[in-house]
Amino acid sequence: MEAVKASGLRRVLVEVDDEGILAGAPYADFEQLIDAHSLRESQIEARLRIVRERPFYGPGAHLFMQLLEEEKSVLEVCRRMGMSYTKGRAIIANMEEQLGCQIIESHQGGRDGGYSFITEKGRELMRNYADFYSEDDVYPRELSKKYFAD
Repeated sequence: MEAVKASGLRRVLVEVDDEGILAGAPYADFEQLIDAHSLRESQIEARLRIVRERPFYGPGAHLFMQLLEEEKSVLEVCRRMGMSYTKGRAIIANMEEQLGCQIIESHQGGRDGGYSFITEKGRELMRNYADFYSEDDVYPRELSKKYFAD
């Protein structure tokens, strides 16, 4: 996203029928994604979720947080992800309950409208998840080659 901002180009949101298109790869470098993908080899795919009493953070919650960082609006994030505002607030409440701390701070609208931002604890969660996810991919890829190589 920073590259788009730095380019000075105007960003245009394009509505699509496939909500999955919003899910960005957890890789910082898309060349790494291309290298990891091959139609000739079987691969293992796993979903990483963080669980305490119940699951509270995974790919969907991570995307929610990434979009919130960009949009600064829970309502806009819910709209972009195709979910109700009530469900979005429930996702936030579950994360905060399981972590025992506030991860999103919201300020109600008024004349200038409301906004939300991610607290430092929320940013730490996002960083740790992204870092772990990028490292976690190495071992399953090696096991996949060992057991499922064609």
